[in-house]
This record gives sequence, C-alpha cells and structure tokens, in this order.
Amino acid sequence: MGKKTSGIELKLDNSVFNVTVIQEKRKTVTLKIVSGTNLLVKAPFTFSINRLTELLEKKKKWILEHASLFNGEEIPFLPDRYMDGSRVYYMGKTYEFYVKYKETERVGKKEADIQRIDGKIIVETIDTSEEYVKNQMQTWYKKQAGIEIINMIQKYQPYIGEKIGTIRIKSQKSRWGSCSELGNLNFNWHLILLPESLMEYVIVHELCHLKYLNHSGEFWNCVKQILPDYQERETELKKYGGLLYH
Repeated sequence: MGKKTSGIELKLDNSVFNVTVIQEKRKTVTLKIVSGTNLLVKAPFTFSINRLTELLEKKKKWILEHASLFNGEEIPFLPDRYMDGSRVYYMGKTYEFYVKYKETERVGKKEADIQRIDGKIIVETIDTSEEYVKNQMQTWYKKQAGIEIINMIQKYQPYIGEKIGTIRIKSQKSRWGSCSELGNLNFNWHLILLPESLMEYVIVHELCHLKYLNHSGEFWNCVKQILPDYQERETELKKYGGLLYH
C-alpha cells in the first residue's frame, strides 16, 4: 500500500490551519509547521481523521506558540521524493535537484557522486531508483553535516578551552545536539539543512555545556560571550523544530 493524502481544516482559538495529512506505512505520528497557517501531519493508516484532530487539539498550545514565530517564510524540509526538479536544501539555501545516470568507472563502486553546482544538487549514479537515491542523499547529508560541524567546533572550541570526548553525528528525534558528562558531543545531521547562523548557535550551545552542564546564568554568559545575539538565533531555531521528526 502506498500513501493516502487528505486535507482538513483545524480551528484553534482564533486561528485556522490548513492541515495536510499523509497516511502511510509507519508507526508514529509526526507534526510539522510549514508556515503560520499550514501544518503537515504524517500518520499510520490506522489513525482516523477524528483521532488525528483530537491529537492536534491536545497540541494546541505548542502549535499556536510555534506558528506565531513565522512571518510568511517557508522553512527548509526534506522532500518525500527525490525527483528531477524537486527542491532540496543545504545550509538554509534552496537547490534544484537532479538525478543523472552515469556508468561507474570503478568495479564494485556503489556510492553515487553528489555535487552542488550553480544552485543545483546533482546525483550521478548507476542506480537511479528513487529509494536508492534517497538513501544516498541522506548518507551525503550526514557526511556533509560532519564536515561542517567539525569545522565549526574547531573554530569555537578554543573560546571554551575544555576537552572534547567523542563527536557523533546522529539521527536524534528530539534535539539538535547534546553533551554528556564525559564531554561527548552528539549532533543531529539535520543541522546541515539550517542556515549557518543557526548551526553555529547549536554548536556553541553544546560547547558551552562542556564547561557548564546546565542552563545556569554562567552557561548563558558563556554562550553570550561568543554569540552576543544568541537569543535571536535561539528564537529563530524554534521555527525549524519540524525537521527533527523526519
């Protein structure tokens, strides 16, 4: 069974939202705020529209709070399908997406060649099937996230002066980054979709946790010394929360 797409209108207090509902083979329900008046919900086939509506109404406070942050702009997203002409994102910028068939020159080579050229992200591969291309793109995103994150850590770690343990790039479902008592840093690979300023904020935030494993006044002073405008960045980051649940 494929996907079933439908639309509902949801009224929360004095706000009306257009909700796109995608029902597919999955176990969980995810919610994304696309704009100040549009929501995207992905749910299992077993969830009825009435059940989904009740669930959204229970999330009213969260929806209204985060929808109010939008000023009409569209937030980057991961496409459901990677097809020619699709829009994809990299560090807050929009790229046109294309897939090209290309014979491999190396025996046993399976990885696709992916490049960013002139506002386009081009995948050259011997296997142009949609599922393969999707997997290759997500592998590429994770690799690029690791490169950008390490570069930023090297830039800002000297301001902190604390020793770093292991750095991991993961698919975390509820946070952009985390820091353990051992100094291990975990970062969500979806950071690669965010504007550079927001990625910087997440990196600096976790680096300051190496020194203060809390959210005390001393911790926020640490962040502020490096990024004086951190509060504006933190507010902006809240708009992108839907990316965590892909």
